[in-house]
Amino acid sequence: QLVKDIEIGGRNLITFSLFSSPDIIDSDRSFTGRFWATHILDNDWVLSFLKPSTKYTIRYKVKLIEKPDMPNVETWGLGGFILYGGTPALHLSMLTPEEYAEMNVGDIIAKEKTFTTPNDLTGYRLYCYTANHSDGTNTEKAKMQFKELKLEKGNKATDWTPAPEDVEAEINDAKQEALTAAGNAQNTADSL
Repeated sequence: QLVKDIEIGGRNLITFSLFSSPDIIDSDRSFTGRFWATHILDNDWVLSFLKPSTKYTIRYKVKLIEKPDMPNVETWGLGGFILYGGTPALHLSMLTPEEYAEMNVGDIIAKEKTFTTPNDLTGYRLYCYTANHSDGTNTEKAKMQFKELKLEKGNKATDWTPAPEDVEAEINDAKQEALTAAGNAQNTADSL
């Protein structure tokens, strides 16, 4: 019975080449920052890659880079992701308040959660959150690194792999760099 209920997707649906802010992505496809309601993938991505009323599993590792000295003022939005744009907001995965309270700079926590998408995905986007701290006057966000982010269809997470679109984008970038280098070499040879 248990084996029959396992659904494995395998294909990573997170396409870093389509991120709203591609400048935050590191060469290893991790990304680091101070995020609060920061949309990283837009509704076009949601409508292209997700299906309504379908089970998906998200998994990632989150590393605490900087933790403000001020008190944490939120009980949600701690090192994770939500799908938002309609009602209700869908909290895909977050650190628990207890996990975050015990986290020290340099600590890494692996998260995994299965969820079902809403029956209408119109207007939804994927948002990223770190943690919000405040002393009553000033507000500061924790700085976190997200690594090995994978979203796949089904209820069983598999090892991280890049999205096929990202692999294709890398190949195209490498081809373009090679063509540019060859053109520059030819121009140099012609000028001699």
